[in-house]
Amino acid sequence: MIRNSPFAGTWYPGTKAKIEAQLAEFDQRAATTQKLRKRPTAGVVPHAGWIYSGAVAYEVWKTLATSQPDTVILFGGHLQSHQRPMILIDEGFETPLGPIELDQEIVRSLASAFRFKELRETQWTPDNTVEVHLPMIQNLMPEAKLVVLLMPPRDVILDVVDQLAEILRYRGRNAIFVGSTDLTHYGPRYGNILNGTGHAALRWAKDENDARFIGNLLELDPLGCIDEGLSSQSACCPGAAAAAVTAARLNGSEYGELLTHTTSWDVMSEGEPEDFVGYASVIF
Repeated sequence: MIRNSPFAGTWYPGTKAKIEAQLAEFDQRAATTQKLRKRPTAGVVPHAGWIYSGAVAYEVWKTLATSQPDTVILFGGHLQSHQRPMILIDEGFETPLGPIELDQEIVRSLASAFRFKELRETQWTPDNTVEVHLPMIQNLMPEAKLVVLLMPPRDVILDVVDQLAEILRYRGRNAIFVGSTDLTHYGPRYGNILNGTGHAALRWAKDENDARFIGNLLELDPLGCIDEGLSSQSACCPGAAAAAVTAARLNGSEYGELLTHTTSWDVMSEGEPEDFVGYASVIF
């Protein structure tokens, strides 16, 4: 069991009472789907600290929780193209809300069917793409178990997700699939000042650079997500997002719906925009 997360008390509140109070606040202002014709089974969420993107991520988790899943498939990881997909092989995690267990049957079946780099507790490096979401999952879906996959931005993810979908069908799981990524990281802090600084740079990053990546999400184009994310630096984890898109397609989704698109500067604006990150919640 992976315990003592450095994200508890820093990226999100450190006690059960404070977590529940914060989630209740997110719940009051969560956007909901308006355009989808079928019950959604997948989504894309941001993974900054809750003060920045927690409310944006929560609305996806809240929407997907209505299907009362047995298993949550969480795609994350800041992986490079040359890396192998990684799977967590362990008991699970512990947060201030208690333990959240891995779905061992699905994990073992998938690990035996595909050549992953397997991660146990001793190999696990604290990962915000995964760990900031755990209390939301626990709060909204307390009976659900977890599968954690770190996905590189290349087409191998198509085979991984196809195999995963087959295993889930065979095992009779009611599953949801979520990809964790932030969008454009802009400003001197991130070594990205293609369009200077200030409000014009913010508009470019949000309305052009982010928007192209979001367009690939909404059109359910996994390889487009990877290509756009890498070429334009418009997503830090395009492989994770593309995996969620692939799962959505396999589950019969025809398009995605954007719930919220914002930036860290929009959330906490102070002075002229200089360093900021894009966040979006998308549901399929």
